[in-house]
Amino acid sequence: MDESLLLPDVDVFVSNIQSIGKCLTIRLLSYCHPDAEQPVFVLVAEDVVNASEAFGFLERCRVEQTYLYTSRKAESISFETESGEKLLLHAGRFSSTPTAFNEEELNEVLRRVWGWYVSENRSCQAASARIQAARQLLADANQRIELKALGHPSGTSAILYAQQLRLIGRVLDALAN
Repeated sequence: MDESLLLPDVDVFVSNIQSIGKCLTIRLLSYCHPDAEQPVFVLVAEDVVNASEAFGFLERCRVEQTYLYTSRKAESISFETESGEKLLLHAGRFSSTPTAFNEEELNEVLRRVWGWYVSENRSCQAASARIQAARQLLADANQRIELKALGHPSGTSAILYAQQLRLIGRVLDALAN
């Protein structure tokens, strides 16, 4: 196998697969993170020994949008799913080319990234609501302790109330930033 053959070093999914005789052309799309160096790889396998088996496996992965891990195994390429299902692609010759998104892939990337954005936005709103609720609870506790402290100007209780007020103040300051 050609040592210069480029394979993605991240998990990918099959964007498109074409079979012409014993030749498979497979477009592998990376996980779509903005820092992915090569978002798409076109892998061409010629004189494929197990073409129908490989096409069936990779087409199912494409339809189900199953993530795959690729690696070299001697003169073959291994595709493995997260669940451990494997395909060993045997071919006479392999070539691969990093390339840019096509229109369909770009639409898929935008759909995925939009989903991530919506999910993160909801998560952020929920976290902000929890922080606001915690701030309100602390502010209420601070007010109650201040009232209690007025009835205990000295002694052990006064020291404890002062310590509690300082701690609550520090926590409120931390939540404000």
